[in-house]
Amino acid sequence: MKISVIVPTHNRQDKLKETIAGLRKQDFSADEYEIIIVDDTSIPPVILAEDFNISPKVSLIRLENAERSVARNAGAKLAKGELLLFVDDDILVAEDFLTRHWQAHKEFPNTLVVGSVSLPPQNQNDPFVQFRQKLENSACPPNAGLIEDKNFCVAQNTSIKKELFDDISGFDEKFTSSEDQDLALRHTAKGRKIVFEPKAFGIHNDNALDIRAYCRRNEWGSRTMLPFYERYPNIISNVERTDING
Repeated sequence: MKISVIVPTHNRQDKLKETIAGLRKQDFSADEYEIIIVDDTSIPPVILAEDFNISPKVSLIRLENAERSVARNAGAKLAKGELLLFVDDDILVAEDFLTRHWQAHKEFPNTLVVGSVSLPPQNQNDPFVQFRQKLENSACPPNAGLIEDKNFCVAQNTSIKKELFDDISGFDEKFTSSEDQDLALRHTAKGRKIVFEPKAFGIHNDNALDIRAYCRRNEWGSRTMLPFYERYPNIISNVERTDING
């Protein structure tokens, strides 16, 4: 098995169906990858379709109030693939998505590969969506390939060899936010690199496409990032946030 795709989910069955549909229509050999859904207390619970036993195989894990780090680690523990590919339940992917991640690891061994994500094209005429897209684009490296940033990682679209993931003990389950940046920092602390592969592209089928919903999400993020600030007080982005937020 080459790739295990791990998809944590919570109460987003409709979006999950679209995500899984895209992941099952890949140009990657269906016998060489699996999809692991980790359902964290969805109501109603996620139910697998009858045809999910055919390749690519789709498995389901159920957890109770576990949060994202625990969910991703649970999927990784079950995974049989050489490569772990983490995808959120609201990410829509093209048919070459897995191939792009796999090729990036062949070109840059022992790295953490981060793909690109864009907001839905049908919403790009909205002024707030345009603003948010520019804001998110500004956080991405200017060029593909190896990057110098130590904490660039978005767990909604990122991959790492299972042996490297296990070597750093996976996601820190004490973190409910910024767990992906923490993973990247522990990865690079081992002398390993991060690769940006924008061609491993996903569309973020998001709900926070207006300023109120986006502000509510960022308010939650600011509260739950406190453990990350405490562990890494000297990271420039954390210093800047502390100066702004107090």
